[in-house]
Amino acid sequence: MISSKTLVPTTVGIIDVGIANLGSIERTLRETADEVVIVKEAHQISEVDRLVLPGVGAFPVAMARLSDTGLAPGIRDFAVDRRQPILGICLGMQLLASLGEEYGTTPGLDLIPGRVRRFDDSYGSRIPHVGWNSVDLEAQSPLFIDIPTGMDFYFVHSFVFEVQHQHFCSASATNGERFSAVVQSDNVVGVQFHPEKSSRIGRRLLRNFCEWSPC
Repeated sequence: MISSKTLVPTTVGIIDVGIANLGSIERTLRETADEVVIVKEAHQISEVDRLVLPGVGAFPVAMARLSDTGLAPGIRDFAVDRRQPILGICLGMQLLASLGEEYGTTPGLDLIPGRVRRFDDSYGSRIPHVGWNSVDLEAQSPLFIDIPTGMDFYFVHSFVFEVQHQHFCSASATNGERFSAVVQSDNVVGVQFHPEKSSRIGRRLLRNFCEWSPC
């Protein structure tokens, strides 16, 4: 566990979409960040210097919640105009995409070009993809400082982020087909796995995010 004496002097806002238990990610971030704020309203985004967007459940439901609360434009402003760091986790990573194809087509936050689609079941792999899986780096990533390629992280998902261009994929994993495990565009990054459930390596990744200065 990271000692409180080594807290990173940063304020992290965790976006509350209202459909996920934030307890694990909040506890893990409090081991690392100087301050953690649960963000339920758009005006709170101005109080933080980086955002974490976690999520479980359905893409259209989560996007509807972000739109209804005014959080969606606040997140876009934080990323595009303020150019501050954003980390999407699991469904939160998928929401960064241009669109999602769960229960029809739904526009996403459009911060990283690509679409979210269901796993290709022609490979005979188990869907949903649940459990530990190795993650292989495809490019340098600020999240993987002191984390070697091939380390195991914990996944729970049925949909994958198909990036528009391969350079947006920083790391990949395999569940029948090869899929994006980490995506990034400048100050916006997403991980398909759950770092808060991935033991020591996951805590190291979250610390790297808190220490990251992309601009």
